[in-house]
Parts: sequence; structure tokens; C-alpha cells
Amino acid sequence: HTTDHVIVDVGSATHPIHPLLPAGTIRCWVLRPCYLALRKATALTDRPDYVIMLDEIGRALTATDIEAVIGTQVVATIDIHPAIARAIDAGLLAARPPQTAITALTAVIRRSEAA
Repeated sequence: HTTDHVIVDVGSATHPIHPLLPAGTIRCWVLRPCYLALRKATALTDRPDYVIMLDEIGRALTATDIEAVIGTQVVATIDIHPAIARAIDAGLLAARPPQTAITALTAVIRRSEAA
């Protein structure tokens, strides 16, 4: 049995996203541990099934803080890394994703396949 994985970047959408998604879609938010990002996220009516945290050096907030505010488990943490930024800038993220990104997202893929 194969599972297709589709990633949709809805940016900073302020309208409900769920009517646009097929039934059974797993919604995973990608958030920075930032007060402003969490404030904006709590203003949305949609809730994610999971959260991926982009870990930045020097941030005071943790995955535990995000879980407490959003009410959803942080299932992966991706370090902000220059290799990922370079892959995005070169348009190669899908063709040759950095190993750091693949490793961090493995837990999310396994969780969605088990669902």
C-alpha cells in the first residue's frame, strides 16, 4: 500500500483551509518558536493534527511551549540550516533535499502512514 504525500503551503492564510482539503487529510503546521507566529496561529479557526517546529538559535520558546499554546503535538523539529536555505534558493529542495530535512521529516511521514 502506497501513500501519496502532498505538501500544500498555504502561507499565512487567515481563512479556513479545511473546506479545500479532501476528507482524511492530515494537517501539519510548520511554525517557528516565535511569539508573533504563535499569536497569529492561535487566531486561526483551523487546528493542525501535528506541528513541525523550525528550530532557530537563540529562541526562548521551545516545542513544549508550542504544544501548550497550539494544543497539538510537535512531531518533528527541523534546525534552520544553511544547506536547506541553499537548496530552496537553488530550486532543488524537492529534487535533492538536504539530509537534515529528510531526517527530521521521517517521523511525520511514518506517523501519516500509520494513520
